[in-house]
Amino acid sequence: MRDKTRRAWIGGAFLAMSLGLAGCGFQPVYTRQATAAGEMSPTADLYATKIEIIQNRRGQILRNLLLDRMNPYGPPQDPLYNLNTTLVVSIVGLGVQADATTSRSQATVTVTSVLSGAGEPQTFKVSATSSFNITESDYGSVVAEDDAVEKALEVLADRLTLQIAAFFRNARQQEG
Repeated sequence: MRDKTRRAWIGGAFLAMSLGLAGCGFQPVYTRQATAAGEMSPTADLYATKIEIIQNRRGQILRNLLLDRMNPYGPPQDPLYNLNTTLVVSIVGLGVQADATTSRSQATVTVTSVLSGAGEPQTFKVSATSSFNITESDYGSVVAEDDAVEKALEVLADRLTLQIAAFFRNARQQEG
């Protein structure tokens, strides 16, 4: 009996959340279809954005992540927008031991992107932080640092794509 009551409460809560999201105007960012109000999704604008080359290996990784998110079907044939991005990685030692060595570090990755094309260029700035352990093995520490930076780059690619999609959506709403 107790299990049935619990399921009923969970089901009711799920239904209430679903209705709440529908009522607040929630719309998926990456839908390809027009909304009920006739607004187009920002997906078409994301697909029409050329992502320029980003310097060094970490920049190459970020560019590939952005391509996966913004141009999943390949680069645009006739791009309407260009995205120029700069990437800064800073590593700071956190866990300082008695012998002045560090046992833990933090990687902060900051990305500044300029979207140009229609209208005035727009600047987007995002950053992410990831921590990693410093081991006695130099190789292990290098691998841990690279892994921490790559995880931060994945977060940054998601955040940057969402910021640009929100910009496109707002621009379309102001047009119409």
